[in-house]
Order: sequence, then structure tokens, then C-alpha cells
Amino acid sequence: MSAANPRIVRAMCLGLSVLLLCMTASCTTQSPARDTAEPSASPDDRLHPIKVVSFNIRYPNRNDGPDYWGNRKHRVVQTLERLAPDVFGIQEAYDHQAQYLLDEMPGYVMIGVGRDDGQHAGEMTAIFYHTQRLALLDYGHLWLSDTPDVPGSVGWDASMTRMATWLVLGDRWTGQTWLVVNTHFDHRGAVARVESAKLLGRFIQAKCDELGPEASAVLMGDFNSAVDSAPYAALCEDPDGPALRDTFVVARQRDAAAAGEGTFNGFRGRTDSARIDWVLATPGVVVEQAGIDRVQVEGRNPSDHDPVWAVLRRE
Repeated sequence: MSAANPRIVRAMCLGLSVLLLCMTASCTTQSPARDTAEPSASPDDRLHPIKVVSFNIRYPNRNDGPDYWGNRKHRVVQTLERLAPDVFGIQEAYDHQAQYLLDEMPGYVMIGVGRDDGQHAGEMTAIFYHTQRLALLDYGHLWLSDTPDVPGSVGWDASMTRMATWLVLGDRWTGQTWLVVNTHFDHRGAVARVESAKLLGRFIQAKCDELGPEASAVLMGDFNSAVDSAPYAALCEDPDGPALRDTFVVARQRDAAAAGEGTFNGFRGRTDSARIDWVLATPGVVVEQAGIDRVQVEGRNPSDHDPVWAVLRRE
């Protein structure tokens, strides 16, 4: 396979154990290459945090009028460039939307597949990472159902196929390992949201056990659930669950940039909705900062969700 063209990865779920860094950090149209570059850590470097962003960029709906994707895609890019994440996850993205972001944002590699067939069809929960800071060690995809390895499968009472994408990334500056998971829960199925939370909780626990005590995990996405919901409790409050921490709650410095904590703005700048977009992290992760980005571009919201972000480091 050629590893020279950093195009959108059409990755098939691998079910592999974590691999040693073994190739340069670029992608092919079938499988991303692992990275051979050794992390160059110093004691000071270990204090350098990483920035994580989760952003529901809204699928291309012609009924959005002036906020249709073709009219606002440059706003999404400008927002992401200003936030300057080391790693970010997007939701509701179709193939051509993710490709646009990849083309406009040099330095990033993207991993994502369409939820309908595990290749090109349907929305994806893609993850982008900056190769200057992070190196790919492993990756895969889960479908939020009783058959998580089956592309296109629908779980429980969900109204449609839902999925998650995960990466294991090595930090070149610190030598640390990060498990990053990006997801989008169903907007109608209450049972599906709870079971999806339990599924991802089990996956994160098992993967962290496999990776060892030095690994940290981040779960981000659009959960279509408020912070007083059963899915939130399953991920953050259940003693038998992964005991993730809500970065927006535990951050040393928090920035919502406006009254209210809502993350669905409906293209109208509202802040009074529920906080349904989260960045969660495992214990042992210090949350230096976290926030909800409400900055408009050209007087308009870049999406109908505000991106959420966190600045993280290991203790």
C-alpha cells in the first residue's frame, strides 16, 4: 500500500492489539499507517497538555438555507483553526464534508467511516489528529448495538444506525498514550442511549486495561442527553462503570463565553438548551481548561451545535 496520500481513511474495523510505531504518520485509502517516530520527551515536555475538541458540524441539509453546508463550511474551518486542537472529533459528517476539512487543514490526518456500511455511506464519527504532536498506534470502529462489529447495525430502540470511532495515539512530546473515542448517540431511543453508554464504558475499561496504567482515555461526542440523564450517570457516576470525569465540570478554568450551558444553538445563538455535547476523561487526567465555544463567524454560527473543548494532561 502507498502511504503518501493523506486522504480520508476508509478504515475497516481492525480488532488488533496495540501495535508498535512502525511506519510514517500518513494514510492510504484503505488503512492508516502506524508511526515509527520515537517520542522525544523531556521532564518539561511531560507538562505540555493536549487540546481536544468535539464538534457536531451538522449534515448538509438544504432546508438550512443560509446555513446550508456550502454557505458555512469555511466558518467551520475558521473555527477549528482558531481553536487549534491537537485532536478533534466531528459528528454528522458525510464523506465530502470530512474531505473538505482534511483538504483545508494541512497537518491533520483523519480516520472515519460511514456508519451505514463501514466504508463511504452515511454519517461518520471521524477523528482528526495533528501529526506534529500525535502518532497513530491503533484504531477501530464500534457500532452502537448488540453486534458492535457489524457495520450498519441498529441497536435497541434507536431510530437509525449509530457508531463510535476510536484511536490509540502516542504523544510525541510526552511519550504518553491516549485512547480517544468519538461518538454520536441516538436522538430518539432512550434505551439505546443508555445501552450505548454502557457499551462504550465497557470498551473503554477493557481497552485501558489492555493498554496499561500509563494510558488515559477521552470520550467525546454528541450524546443527545443532558448531564442529569441516565447515559451520563452510566459513564460518570456508576461505581461499576468507567468513572469518567466531565471536563467541563472539573476544569481548573472554565469558559462558556455566554450565559447558560447549552450546546445546541439551532443556528440562532441560543445558550439555554441542555449541554448534550461532552468531553469526558478518565481519572488521572488533569483538566487545565474546558469550554463551550460560542464565537460566531461573519455574524452566524458555524453549526447548529457549539464546539466543546478541553485542555488535558496527565497528573
